[in-house]
Amino acid sequence: MIIRIVRIRVQPGMQEEYGQFLRSAAIPKLQAQAGLLGLFIGPRYGAQPTEQFVIVLLWQDLAALQAFVGPALEEAVILPGEAHMVAEVQVENYESLDATGWDYARSMEVSLPIGTWM
Repeated sequence: MIIRIVRIRVQPGMQEEYGQFLRSAAIPKLQAQAGLLGLFIGPRYGAQPTEQFVIVLLWQDLAALQAFVGPALEEAVILPGEAHMVAEVQVENYESLDATGWDYARSMEVSLPIGTWM
């Protein structure tokens, strides 16, 4: 499993528009991708208003990730209508040590106490 973390800083004053873009365009497009096992998106917590967002994607394997992003793994995928809102993007990819994703957090059916994942 590949964990992809995308950190985005939007242009000042674009927070609401970017949040709407994520809901209406980015999330549906990402959810339709073959091999995407998990998707977590949100603005930075605590800093209001925030210009920072994070996207965490869990991909089945490298082939699934490459099918979406292409061969340049360290580059961000900027969707149509997104570029004018983005000031900066950082992309990091990680190989999961737990290849099953701990059965994808036990199918997201239970809440796990902090510390039980180690």
